[in-house]
Amino acid sequence: MNKTLLLIIPLLEVILVRFKFIEICIKPLNTLIHELSHALVALILGNKVKEIKINTDYSGSCTTAGKSKVKQFFISIAGYTLPAILGFLIIKFLGGEHQIYFFYILIFINIIALILYIRNSFGIIWTIVFILLNLCFIYFPFFTEYHEYILYTYACIILLENIISTLILVKINFSNSKKAGDSTILEKTTHIPAIIYSLAFFAFSIWLTYKAYTIILFRYFQ
Repeated sequence: MNKTLLLIIPLLEVILVRFKFIEICIKPLNTLIHELSHALVALILGNKVKEIKINTDYSGSCTTAGKSKVKQFFISIAGYTLPAILGFLIIKFLGGEHQIYFFYILIFINIIALILYIRNSFGIIWTIVFILLNLCFIYFPFFTEYHEYILYTYACIILLENIISTLILVKINFSNSKKAGDSTILEKTTHIPAIIYSLAFFAFSIWLTYKAYTIILFRYFQ
C-alpha cells in the first residue's frame, strides 16, 4: 500500500465527515455496525430482535426482547466493543488472501438486517446502497486492486467514528447520565455508574485503535 495514502485516509475521514454532504456517506456505517453488534449478540444469546433503525441524524436503535439482566449486559456492551474489534481485525488481516471475506461478511449481515429488522426508510435506502456498493467492489475487476484501500478506509471509519461516539457518550454522561444510551442501560442493569461504562468504552476504543495503527506502522513503515 502507498504510505502516503495510509496517512491521508484517516486524516481525510476526520476532516470530510464534518461536511454535511459527505457525512451521510460515512456516519451511517458506524451506526449500522453499532446496531448490528447489539442484534448479533442478542441473537447469539437467544433474545429476539424486533427492529433496527438508522435515523437521518445518524443515530440508531436496536429493539430486542428479553428479561435476563445478564443477557442485557452483554447486548449493551456489544454496541461499542464489537465495532472496535471489527475495525482492528480488518487491519490485522489487511493485504492477506482472506481479506475479501470482510466484504462478504458485511454484505451478508446487512442483507439479513435488511430483510428481517430494518424498517425505517432512511435505514432501508442506505443499507441497500451499501450492499450494492460492496457487491460492485467484489465483482467488478476494476476494484480488485483497490480492495486493500477500501477495507482500510472502512476500518478507519469504524475505528475513528467509534472513538468519537464513545467520547460523545462520556460528554453526555457529564451533562445528563439518564440519556447516555447504552451506558444508562448498563447502569440500570448493574447499578454501576454510567460514566464508568462510558470511560471504559472510550478507553477500549482508543486501545484497539492504537493496536491497529501499530500494526500498520510495523507492516508498512519498517
